[in-house]
Parts: sequence; structure tokens; C-alpha cells
Amino acid sequence: MEPASFVNRFCLFFREGMIDSGWISGLQKNKLAIQPLHGKVLYLAPNRLLFDWKSSEVEQGSALEQLQRQWDQANLQKMEHDLETIH
Repeated sequence: MEPASFVNRFCLFFREGMIDSGWISGLQKNKLAIQPLHGKVLYLAPNRLLFDWKSSEVEQGSALEQLQRQWDQANLQKMEHDLETIH
């Protein structure tokens, strides 16, 4: 996939040995500019992504709010179903 095709999508990636999530806001020198839920913008190569998905009709300003809601909902479902996480 072309790096430009990842722009304006949500993603999961590894950061400091843990899975993190963020919003891919743009490109800089063939690297993806990813705004994580917490912290500064990261610049990662596309092969560092674990998973990416597009959400319907998301504006950049509200993208992190929507991602936080999706993250919280996924954690609630994880606790309800007692799933184990493999790192």
C-alpha cells in the first residue's frame, strides 16, 4: 500500500513494547505522522503499523475523541468477555 493511502485513518502500532492507538494525520518524508491518544506526534514507517481502519465521516479535530470512545468500548468488551491479551 502507498503511504499516502494511510492518511486520515485510525491505527494500532507498537510503542515501547506495548500496543498503542492513534490517528494518522499526514505524511512527512515517506513516514506517517501519527497522533497517539496521549503524547506527541510520532513519525513511523508504514511497516510499523499493526492494523489500520477507516471510520465513516471523521473530521481531524474529533478523530481522537472518537478513537478514545472506541478504545474505551473495546476495553469494556474485553473485561466483559474475560479475554487474555498476548504481548
